Amino acid sequence: MSLRDCVLFTLLNTVACLTFPKLVSVVLEVKKTQLTQEEQKIEANRNISTSAVNQEVASVL
Repeated sequence: MSLRDCVLFTLLNTVACLTFPKLVSVVLEVKKTQLTQEEQKIEANRNISTSAVNQEVASVL
């Protein structure tokens, strides 16, 4: 390899090493947010179905 190839390769590796962790952290943050939203939806559905069951039991009694 020539000196120019080595310098270019070094610069590309530097850019990749500096941007890759940031890219990974952004992707993981988005997934974490999505999981939190899904957990909230599940909890809301659980609360709604529990309320409906309590109302049915109360109407039977």
